Amino acid sequence: MTNENTIVVVGNVVDTPTLRQTKTGDTFVSFRVASTSRRWSAEKGGYEDGHTNFYRVAAFRALAVNVHASLEKGQPVVVTGRLRITQFVRADGTSGTGVDIDATAVGHDLSRGRTRFTKLAGIVAVDDGDRMGDPAVLAAHAGDGYEAYGDDREYADLELDPDGLEDGSQGVEVVDPVTGEVVSRMRGSRDDGDGSRSLAAV
Repeated sequence: MTNENTIVVVGNVVDTPTLRQTKTGDTFVSFRVASTSRRWSAEKGGYEDGHTNFYRVAAFRALAVNVHASLEKGQPVVVTGRLRITQFVRADGTSGTGVDIDATAVGHDLSRGRTRFTKLAGIVAVDDGDRMGDPAVLAAHAGDGYEAYGDDREYADLELDPDGLEDGSQGVEVVDPVTGEVVSRMRGSRDDGDGSRSLAAV
């Protein structure tokens, strides 16, 4: 796709990624990322938090399944993808602007913890189409509360995992990265006893 805007965001997962399906049956996952700038304060003699930006992220097919199996609320992440700016109407009738990312790569921020990579078979093909315009994606983003953008109160209540290594176990479906078909089930992240994490197929 020509003239696309690519963005890289470093922040924390605001809500647990949720698996859904597009109108055409493709698997996707949606979640929000809060990114807070850090700046030096001469007055305080140290760094302090600046403004927090909220991004709505969507990942598709194999990436979606791996994100769902790997990420949890509060964990530090790095997201790269195509930027999309959308307009929306709040419940009170006022308008607002949302910042969406069609993710092409997602991972833990390894400056704040460690993880362990588990390679899956297959090659993921990047879809250059307008996947973010799918009705199911739009509905998912609208249902997750655009009005929360810029609301620091919600972010303040978020229990962040400082190491990004919370252990969780949740069943997820594994999608063939080429065909998009569900081929097996996978357990969630596993603590390997040495501070690292890996994924285990069932």
